[in-house]
Amino acid sequence: MRSKVLHHGLMVLLTAAWGLAFIAIKELSGEISFVSLNLARFLLASLALLPFLLFHRRRRPRFRWRERLVLLAAGVLAVWGYHLAVNYGETAAPAGAAGVVANSSPLFVILLACIFRRESVDHWKAIGVSLSFAGLVLVTALGSPASVSQGGTGEVRCLLAVALAALSWAAYTVLLQPLLEVHLTLRVTAYATVLGSLTQLPLLALVDLPGELSRLSGRGWAWLAFLSLGCTVLGYLLYHRGIEVLGPTTASLYLYLVAPFSVLWGWLLRGEPLTTGLAWGTALLLAGFLLVEMGERLPRRGMGGLPAEKPWKEQVARA
Repeated sequence: MRSKVLHHGLMVLLTAAWGLAFIAIKELSGEISFVSLNLARFLLASLALLPFLLFHRRRRPRFRWRERLVLLAAGVLAVWGYHLAVNYGETAAPAGAAGVVANSSPLFVILLACIFRRESVDHWKAIGVSLSFAGLVLVTALGSPASVSQGGTGEVRCLLAVALAALSWAAYTVLLQPLLEVHLTLRVTAYATVLGSLTQLPLLALVDLPGELSRLSGRGWAWLAFLSLGCTVLGYLLYHRGIEVLGPTTASLYLYLVAPFSVLWGWLLRGEPLTTGLAWGTALLLAGFLLVEMGERLPRRGMGGLPAEKPWKEQVARA
């Protein structure tokens, strides 16, 4: 009992740290290019994850070649499609709004599951998806101080890039789902992260990474270490531990706290205003997700009298 209480507390702290990650990216965007930031973050994270991968290299069952290709594709979706897009988005968009939009990926998971897995849509899911989509539109269009009506097209464009990042993360989640049913979650995540990081190496020819890192301030290095080692490496470990102790469904529920934490940190640390669009959009987005979760927990039958399918998602640790 005491162990579960401790892990519930750790999950809250973890989601608070993942919400703070959007502040770290925003702070670093003033010192280093978004491409160099992604390179540095994941090269450091990969170096930290290598000992774990070497220790588990003979773990059974081993990855088949087809599974390795899936891991590579997932790594590209995560490192390029999600993280690089978020970094670009935060060059102009506020950190809090970016954090909310980035954490709309469960909405896209539902849509992809309905399209590619032909999952049925009951009234709970339909209402929840509609609310979440309305919230996403509100945050994207009106979540920043410079809204569309005020001519802030640059911020809106960057938030749209973050929305595409959320779509990429949803594709990553759906793609890895079959592997998570066979292999250890942390092992799958670590392999995908390292493989995705390696695909960035050609970018070293396009940016002056050593030069940019040499000009990084002490505060910048602290934020970079926080992102690479804290949010990515330690975050993966703690989230995996939370899954083991609390179960995947309970652990994944805590991920909904990342969005409000990002808004809170943006307000506290950067003085970002809590606009009406951001407040209502975040509320609608989370309300929609909770409606879907509530529908999954109600006893029901699927279409044609068959048992309803499995829960609509098992979220994968992101930051």
